[in-house]
Amino acid sequence: NLLVVGDPEWLQRAFDAAGWVSAHRLNRETGWDTFTSVAEARAYPEAPMGKMLLDELPPDYELSKVLNTYSKRHHVRMWNQPPRFHGRAVFAAASTQDIAIDFSFKSMKLMHVIDRNIDNERAKIVNDLVFTGCVDAAELIDRPWVPHATKNSSGEEMTTDGRVLVIELNPCRSPRIIQIDDAQLRIRGNIWQ
Repeated sequence: NLLVVGDPEWLQRAFDAAGWVSAHRLNRETGWDTFTSVAEARAYPEAPMGKMLLDELPPDYELSKVLNTYSKRHHVRMWNQPPRFHGRAVFAAASTQDIAIDFSFKSMKLMHVIDRNIDNERAKIVNDLVFTGCVDAAELIDRPWVPHATKNSSGEEMTTDGRVLVIELNPCRSPRIIQIDDAQLRIRGNIWQ
């Protein structure tokens, strides 16, 4: 639902300034960190993301921004595309917002539930990047062939206006920094809960 135009260094500086972090790769240690962050209701900004491919390739960037808990976070995956635009790299991106954790009986594991209106996350990303001053231009482009309602791989319904947001970055040499409040959520209940 996004195309980002700009050199990889520009992209990294813009997302860093906006408070987004790179996700860890899933392994035994990060799997344990994920489990404990859910059990302790605490944030894990770099938590691994589920596997997603574009043209059978993994993303070049997996970035997230947490909402003080593992169960709620923003995330975007980006793939560098072969065509260049005015000499600049072009990244195709898929973004969604995790709003809860649920148990999937289909896969017999915990999974994130996403905001069904995926355009909300598209707006979140452009707003964050515009705030940093790293965006030269942004425009929504119609894609009438894109369905406005569908389901993801776990069967969750998703809706969209079908448009793609094209964001053209600048070098982002002096970005405005978004301050992130690292305060943890208060854990409710007793020790057994």
